Amino acid sequence: MDKQPEKKTYRIGDYARYMGVTPDFLKHYEQFGLITPRVAENGYRYYPFRESSRLLDCLVLRGYGVPLKEMSGMLHEDAADAFCQKLDERADALRRQIAVSQAVVQEHERLSRWMARMEGREEDWHVVELPALLFLPHTDLYTFLDDPRIYEVLSGWTPYMPMVKSCLRITAAKDGGSPAYCWGLGVRQDFAQEYGLPTNGVLEVLPARKAFVLDYCGWQVSPGESPLQKHYERFLSRMEALNLRPVSSVYLTVLFHTHDADGTRRDHGYMAAAVE
Repeated sequence: MDKQPEKKTYRIGDYARYMGVTPDFLKHYEQFGLITPRVAENGYRYYPFRESSRLLDCLVLRGYGVPLKEMSGMLHEDAADAFCQKLDERADALRRQIAVSQAVVQEHERLSRWMARMEGREEDWHVVELPALLFLPHTDLYTFLDDPRIYEVLSGWTPYMPMVKSCLRITAAKDGGSPAYCWGLGVRQDFAQEYGLPTNGVLEVLPARKAFVLDYCGWQVSPGESPLQKHYERFLSRMEALNLRPVSSVYLTVLFHTHDADGTRRDHGYMAAAVE
């Protein structure tokens, strides 16, 4: 019987090249016990050819997004059903990830259309029907609000930004004094329902409503200046000029901020309040 040829070993750089990965990749997988090189007395690593099949199995699992710490257990799984069940779970996670990625792209397309409409304008206004909104209060401008219900749902909201947006609720004082401010997160109710965002009694639900919306693009905020009162006064003055009055709190939604070379901040977003 012919003797089987001895399988070759390779230095780390050569083995990485043959396998289409990097030496750092090999070292990382070695740390998790997924591949086992032979280490010579001089410290050089030599990777046996036989490790290539195992490494390819690891690359398949990586494609599914399986964490390194879970790979070894899956590779030693005896039952095919159990192995495929774990892949099913990873595929479900990928479907959710794809859905969120598609939502981000759609949100970016809305932002692009908004920027095109605002080109050359510092502000614009319109009266429209706004969809129902969920508002999650979070801070009073100076401290985080101490309501445990907020933190029961907060971590389920933040992964969905930018569909979930930073939002400021401004409530006029009944006695004509300074308004009350509350920063939080806002999201369309239909999006929250479709993607299963957690909800509880701390949320404020703004029903679908007719609203005055003021878009602003590049409003200037000088260093050290508080923009909130200034933005609020601008909003009220634009409504007053149109003989409109708010019948709800005003909600300021942040799209993004930019900064000039001298540190001046430029705010981009919109403010809205229900009108009769």
